[in-house]
Amino acid sequence: MQALFKADAGIILDRAKGLLKVRILGLGSNCVDQALKPVLDELSATETVYLGMNLKLVYELSAGHNQTR
Repeated sequence: MQALFKADAGIILDRAKGLLKVRILGLGSNCVDQALKPVLDELSATETVYLGMNLKLVYELSAGHNQTR
């Protein structure tokens, strides 16, 4: 979890799909990335709506990694 809080991330707005994607950049280790994937899946599964924008938050790993959605 410490690696997640220190990770760089990008935010991608996809109004057409009603999504606000939080893309976590690779953490430098496939082992850490694989451990992080279930956390991101669980966060995305909550289908949390970003306040004031009516966009569902989706969490994923950056390109080159297994994405959650």
